[in-house]
Amino acid sequence: MNFQKINRTIKNLLTSSLPIGGLEISDTTLKFLLIKNTTVTQASLRLPPGIIKGGLITNEKLAVAALKNLHAQITPLQKPLPVVVTLPSQLVYAQAFSVPLVDAEHLEESINLNLQMLSPNELENSYYDYEQIKENKNLGNLDLLGAFIKSDIVDSYTSTLRAANFTAIAVEFPGLSLARLIAERWGGLAEDQQYLVISLNSQGVLLLILKNGNLYFNHFTAWGEIVASAAGSAQNITFEAIKGFLTEEIRRVLNFYIGRFGRSIEEAILVSPLFNYEIVKLSQEAFSLKIRNLSITELPNLKPNWFPALGSALRGLISRARDTAISLTKTKAQAEFYQERLLHFVSLWSNIAIGTFIFILIVYTFIDTSFAGEKERLARKTQVEFSTEDIAARSALQENLAELGKLLDMTSNIANSEKIWSNLFARLSELAGDQITIERFIASQSNNQATLAARTGSETSAIAFKNRLAEEPLFTGVSLPLSNIKTELDGTIAFSLSLRLVPTGTEGGSSSTPPVQ
Repeated sequence: MNFQKINRTIKNLLTSSLPIGGLEISDTTLKFLLIKNTTVTQASLRLPPGIIKGGLITNEKLAVAALKNLHAQITPLQKPLPVVVTLPSQLVYAQAFSVPLVDAEHLEESINLNLQMLSPNELENSYYDYEQIKENKNLGNLDLLGAFIKSDIVDSYTSTLRAANFTAIAVEFPGLSLARLIAERWGGLAEDQQYLVISLNSQGVLLLILKNGNLYFNHFTAWGEIVASAAGSAQNITFEAIKGFLTEEIRRVLNFYIGRFGRSIEEAILVSPLFNYEIVKLSQEAFSLKIRNLSITELPNLKPNWFPALGSALRGLISRARDTAISLTKTKAQAEFYQERLLHFVSLWSNIAIGTFIFILIVYTFIDTSFAGEKERLARKTQVEFSTEDIAARSALQENLAELGKLLDMTSNIANSEKIWSNLFARLSELAGDQITIERFIASQSNNQATLAARTGSETSAIAFKNRLAEEPLFTGVSLPLSNIKTELDGTIAFSLSLRLVPTGTEGGSSSTPPVQ
């Protein structure tokens, strides 16, 4: 018996998890990759010219149709598909910066001030985020990476994805996806070593610097710009035509690092389906770099142009509570995932409860019918054959059968309790709406007291949610102390409130409350 498989199945039922895939979008292709246990699911679609140009959606109707086509390759279109989206590199501006190590309140203020100064666009027209690179206690500062993108671009993508029943859980860029893949799946990485990453794909050339296993530098140049500077042809790119550009760009990046840290980069990682030999030779002869091709041991046949999608799929394996990487989205993209997950959970357990109740009803009917017939047969036999002592024994048997009937009634009540629990969760979801993300709900069966932990975008939303609960007949004694409202590092409001569940009456004058969760 495979106990690990059984344990995994039970865990999946209890958590009702939704698998999250990685989706890379470029001008020419859509690539989806999902990792589930030891299985990898891939799907791709080549885009006709003109749907996406320069990273921007130029024909939304055709883009939705293409995404629906891709969705249908993976799972039925009616089923929502949560994804970590990797958008084209040219849309994102990323830069590293440092802030002094101070208390949490002043640290957040310092980070926001730096982000305002670094932003290439007005912040109110941008989505931006940051992640930690390294904490330098000796120097008393914190290295961070900030990233920025125009908000209307992301909104265009998320609305198009939503029309094809994709849910964008996070939005990132190829440099971040590749850095995660190298840090988590490449066996040659030494965390104390700095690396130059050279990546070529159908869109252009991407140069990265990895520091302590994290992305520190991100620079992308499209093929159109490269061939224009080399006076070449975009339809027929040769290595000789781009050799000068590559040499100059690699030299600039290496000099930048020497100027910043006073030491040189000695190792490089190559991610390229073309000019592989030529780039290795150039890196070794011109810059004395020890260069190696990126290969993934678990997926030796996966082509390099799939690596960004694989990197974003790895992010899908991280629990949402632990995912602190850069995400260039609105907060509501995360909330939409939790709302979907809650509805999925309620639907799953409602079906289980109904199925269990029907099964118990069938078994009860069968047993009741069988014992009723047996009771009549025994009664007739008693009248004809049995003595007074036998009658007494049969009477005791009948009492036992009556007790069994009571036990079956109790089992039926348990099924009803499960149904009440599902209804309660559904009502909580309605009251929470789009602005509240419920993270934890703990109820005590002994005194009907409950604690609810949630997250929202503002204190006003939290108080409004508390007032809606107070007006709900299912709850009483709703309390939200100000001390239970806290502002998190990402700007969201975390709060916890207490309440008492009002018992729900059932037939026979008894009452039931949801079980402890």
